[in-house]
Amino acid sequence: FEFSQIRFDSAWLTAYVDAESYYGGFMKLADWNNYGMSNFLETLSFDGGVAYDKAVYDGPANAFPAGEKYEDINPATEYVAWYIPVKPGKDYTEEDFITYSFVTPDVSADASIAAPSYVVRDVLPFGFTADVTPASGAYKTYAAILKAAAVPESEIETVRYLIDINQFTAGSEVNTVTGSSFSSEDEVYLLAVTLTEDGRYGTLVKEKVALKELTYLESLGVSVSGIQYGLGDVTLSLEYKGDAETLSYHVASFTYYDDETMEKLLALRQMGDAKISAISKVGNKLHLTGLMVGTQYTFYAVVHDAEYNSSRMYKYD
Repeated sequence: FEFSQIRFDSAWLTAYVDAESYYGGFMKLADWNNYGMSNFLETLSFDGGVAYDKAVYDGPANAFPAGEKYEDINPATEYVAWYIPVKPGKDYTEEDFITYSFVTPDVSADASIAAPSYVVRDVLPFGFTADVTPASGAYKTYAAILKAAAVPESEIETVRYLIDINQFTAGSEVNTVTGSSFSSEDEVYLLAVTLTEDGRYGTLVKEKVALKELTYLESLGVSVSGIQYGLGDVTLSLEYKGDAETLSYHVASFTYYDDETMEKLLALRQMGDAKISAISKVGNKLHLTGLMVGTQYTFYAVVHDAEYNSSRMYKYD
């Protein structure tokens, strides 16, 4: 193996694997030492794993060995590329692994590099969108929307973290980021920074954004006026109240959530497998499929208006 062009965010790997077929991969050395090797030995003992036969590789280190991207490369981190030739039987040991490692350089602050500019828009009860414009001469501009508890304490740790989550644009391209997993009680920040190709970063943007309050309007609503049964499906006839524009609904035979929690999750659009649809597309007939015959289900729903005010939750069994 030979590593070259090692930077804070990438490395190039040229490899010739001297084996007809092999298992291989790429990960942080700390992860490899903690659980990678032992887990892989356990997998092999049960005839697991996918063997490769591509003996020559020349490209990004994090795509080794056959195009799978394990993760993006971070600064000040040691990585390992490894392979193990396939052999008969299940008697692999740690001595069979062939590993090569490298360390990425760290990033550093440079006060001469300007902060990116930004515009915050579409502020809702559950998030917002920001358009981040790179500073002049940018190589990459990273940006993210995070709760206060997720923001690292120091500036350099924050920059490393932004690189780690890898939401970037290259050159002069505007970086548009959206956060949608919050509530108006959360302390939420826009974070953004510009980096040069050699890992120097400028002033870090850390802007607190107050989300819109979640408001329930009694003038909004949805209800079921009728139901038509099929075999494993139903069609609900819906009626709306007020200036409802979108419908958020969830159908379940069982839920761990109480009604107050379910209402908030639907109102904030944070119920994982809930459906969100424009009422103009749903109309007054909602077809639900994939239901088990003879099972009782509950239909939970709220509607939102154009300002993202929410109705109270409606339930129909």
